[in-house]
Amino acid sequence: MHSYQVDEAVRTRVFLLCATLAILFAYLATIALEAIHLRAPWWLEYPSPLGLFAILVALYNRYLWRRRPFSVIPWFRIPCIAGDWTARLRTSHDAFAEDLHAKVAIRQTGSRLSVSLDARDSTSQSLSASLLPLETISDFQLTYHFLNSPKPPAPAGMVPHYGVAVLRFSVTPTTLQGEYFSGRGRHEHGEMLLIPDKQAA
Repeated sequence: MHSYQVDEAVRTRVFLLCATLAILFAYLATIALEAIHLRAPWWLEYPSPLGLFAILVALYNRYLWRRRPFSVIPWFRIPCIAGDWTARLRTSHDAFAEDLHAKVAIRQTGSRLSVSLDARDSTSQSLSASLLPLETISDFQLTYHFLNSPKPPAPAGMVPHYGVAVLRFSVTPTTLQGEYFSGRGRHEHGEMLLIPDKQAA
């Protein structure tokens, strides 16, 4: 997985909250340790606000970002799109004549993300991404840059190439829908619709 961009205000609020809680926990822990007359060796810094801050940020990025209350409060919300999806694609390569299908796996934490697509003739892997709110407030847009690699049985004309996909979805996504553009070596564009595997079955 690679890092991805979200609303910078969300990241700032998370860091401020973690810093505030780390200082508060360290202060309360100091009072509690003094009350029971417990003293650590001189070489052990305890309780460390920086250490507590790192632990809280790690907990948020790993677990808390997708759980209540963070997942429902707009100030801290990063929409969760992790899971296995079925992609329905139409491409300019055949003048949008045929529906193509692919499997998409999205892996996500609060700070890292990856999008992998497995189609009949090729695979693609995201290299960078952003997950940002739109002006409608309740809608978001996933934009990712990918590298597409043909499979061995692919037609001879297929070559590795870069591309960009732009997908929109609601805050509680049931589908991701948008388009993609292929760069040098393909120069094609198309439509993408991602449906959760459970719904596509």
